[in-house]
Amino acid sequence: LFDRKFVEAVLQEWSKTMMHLPAGLRQAYEM
Repeated sequence: LFDRKFVEAVLQEWSKTMMHLPAGLRQAYEM
């Protein structure tokens, strides 16, 4: 369904975004 390289790139970008989220947003997300 998805190209493996595409999935890996998306996961990389997602983890990067999660790491750069402000602490407040991260707390709200975890709630």
